[in-house]
Amino acid sequence: MDLESRKKLSDLIKTATSTGTLELSTEHAQQFKLILKQSNSNVKSAFDLLFDRLKIKHSQVNITYF
Repeated sequence: MDLESRKKLSDLIKTATSTGTLELSTEHAQQFKLILKQSNSNVKSAFDLLFDRLKIKHSQVNITYF
């Protein structure tokens, strides 16, 4: 996985977990899908990044994903 893709995934996940909305915007979802379709390593990185965000003890992060 290249650093640019990982940075973009990280930014998308951080934005999705800190906006306070319960739905992901269409634009973010499309960008997320495009990056994930590039390689299996992108999927694994996204999984790892999501679980790292869920470890944060902040109600807004946890509500967004549950």
